[in-house]
Amino acid sequence: MGYSKLKDAIVNAKSGDNWFLDLVNKKASPEAKERIEKGIATKPSTSFFTTTDGRTVPFYTDETGIVTVYESELKKMTEDDNITRYDAQLREYGIAEYSNATFDNINTYKFLGRKAPRDLIPMFDNRPFAYFYGGTGTGKTTLACAIGRDFARRGYSVVVRRWSNWLQEFREQWDDKSELMLTEHMRRAQNADLLILDEIGNDKKKVASEFEIEQLSRIVSDRYPPFNGKGKPLIMTSNIDPAKLEQIYGKQISSRITDKNKSLLQRFDGETDYRQTKRAAPVQQSMETF
Repeated sequence: MGYSKLKDAIVNAKSGDNWFLDLVNKKASPEAKERIEKGIATKPSTSFFTTTDGRTVPFYTDETGIVTVYESELKKMTEDDNITRYDAQLREYGIAEYSNATFDNINTYKFLGRKAPRDLIPMFDNRPFAYFYGGTGTGKTTLACAIGRDFARRGYSVVVRRWSNWLQEFREQWDDKSELMLTEHMRRAQNADLLILDEIGNDKKKVASEFEIEQLSRIVSDRYPPFNGKGKPLIMTSNIDPAKLEQIYGKQISSRITDKNKSLLQRFDGETDYRQTKRAAPVQQSMETF
């Protein structure tokens, strides 16, 4: 398979789980297939081209002129791109301190019992909402960001926002326009495989503003599972007890966040401050079965 055909095929390929293998089966010569599938060692020269979505793809030309692109490198490139974008969001929204939160260094969550933090991931297939609530420094954002990093590492799109900062962006958009427009960051939130909203409200307020309720309602409603369907994963952290959500945000938002068939409600209480020590936390309320 010549370089020009291979380049055009990959540049124009649609994203998908099996697009690369489909490309190989349809376009590659038997020699190229063998090199891609088995990773036969050669002494190739390395070059790069840029795809339409801005990614730089390495390709290798051996002594016989055969051009090869390796699936493992494309996969790693996608993972690296996702992690880079994820870390950029943490920095932009003032939560860069959680960029080192991974499943490999979380060991303080007693409520997980015998399960590990990564065992939460399959839960999102059936219960797409997670509401982590409790005091400051109890590990809510740490766990949320570790889950987000795992999604990003596996190639899923993740949007993470500190709610107060994001809400201010919405207000500025409202001030600049005669009516609120669906901005690019809102579209990204709607389309993201996982959305994380950090620090929803606070328990000192008696009721949220009409503007805040409207924006949160749009987000929650968009990601809430339709009847007999799957929703889109949403993780929220807050210091507001679920029992107070209706008073602050209204029944529609509260009922969807606290729907135990679709949402995991987990209180973080009495846990050692993860940002100060990695010691095991004292016993706290166990997590419900998941």
